[in-house]
Amino acid sequence: MSAARWQTTLWIMFAAQLISAVGFSVIFPFLPLYVAELGTRTSLSIPFWIGIVFGGQALTMAIASPIWGALADRLGHKLMVERAMYGGAVLLLLMGFVRSAEELALLRTIQGAVTGTISAANAMVAAVAPRERMGYAMGTLQVGLWSGTAAGPLLGGLLADSLGLRAPFYLTAGLLLVAGLLVSLGVRGGGRPEPGAARQRPGMLASWGAVVRARGVPLAFGLRFLSGLALTMLLPFTPLFVQELMDDEGRVGTMTGLVVGVASAAGTATAIWLGRLGDRIGHRRILTSCALIT
Repeated sequence: MSAARWQTTLWIMFAAQLISAVGFSVIFPFLPLYVAELGTRTSLSIPFWIGIVFGGQALTMAIASPIWGALADRLGHKLMVERAMYGGAVLLLLMGFVRSAEELALLRTIQGAVTGTISAANAMVAAVAPRERMGYAMGTLQVGLWSGTAAGPLLGGLLADSLGLRAPFYLTAGLLLVAGLLVSLGVRGGGRPEPGAARQRPGMLASWGAVVRARGVPLAFGLRFLSGLALTMLLPFTPLFVQELMDDEGRVGTMTGLVVGVASAAGTATAIWLGRLGDRIGHRRILTSCALIT
């Protein structure tokens, strides 16, 4: 792929990543408050359903992501990005109309199996970017991701406090639709495999086995698991903690958005710089240093 073409794809995916990140982060920090507002039709507690709303989506995404990845190798990465964007738009719109925590948990579980916009976008850019520019390309995508997740929570907080907790879901659905159209209309090719290449590839299980046995992958998987575990243990209950700390409950959404957005803003400020630095001095050093500082 020519330099101009892969860079065009990169910047389109940057815009799509930014838009979708704003959308998802508009609703993500406020899901616990939404669950509490909806209430439950069972004898199970609200904290239990908050855990299910977050955990169900994560579980189905973990199961579905390798399957979507294998299909991307056969059908093309662009199609997988479109699936994640358009599927997310439909599901998030439906979440704005749910009547109970149980209904929200069901849609969130389906969402985990259908979406995965971040991994789809990363795979697409990795498929088209030259190896020597990989750090720059992935760092650029991270800027889109962290910029969106920095702006989205504050925007979602303002919407939630002024228009109610359902409004952010409608906004997110619209943003994901825009991101999907941007990819559909702007990306040409999108990592589609050469004719006959799919028949030359090993089966899905064999491919997974080869990846898991590759040097460094088990360690990287373990690190990602531990870092994700640490973050997701805190985030589902952060809004409830903020609500407990504040006297003015009318501004809980705005303050929660500010708390969540600050961390993402810090990631935005360093993503491209760290990607380029890793290209020069090695990504192992960057990973080790960032993990220790965190």
